[in-house]
Amino acid sequence: MDDHWEALPYNLVELNTIPEIVNLYQSITKKFNVFLEKLSADKLKEVITNFSRPASKAELLLEMIEHSIHHRGQISVYFRLLNIDPPIIKYII
Repeated sequence: MDDHWEALPYNLVELNTIPEIVNLYQSITKKFNVFLEKLSADKLKEVITNFSRPASKAELLLEMIEHSIHHRGQISVYFRLLNIDPPIIKYII
């Protein structure tokens, strides 16, 4: 894993317990943080053309962060609908 991020193969259906899901999250977070530490400003300026429009790697990274925030909001709403105070979710960055 020098300069190329590869998503870990997993299937949430196969994870049967909360500790298994937490372990998966921690594994992905650790691997992703190592990847982020190796990013350079020049790498973030590179443009990717595989999507609906050309975008720099920096734009794609920001999109991932915004998408994560969106899902965190969804989780909070689900907790509130169940009359549960949502826990504080620590950010990985």
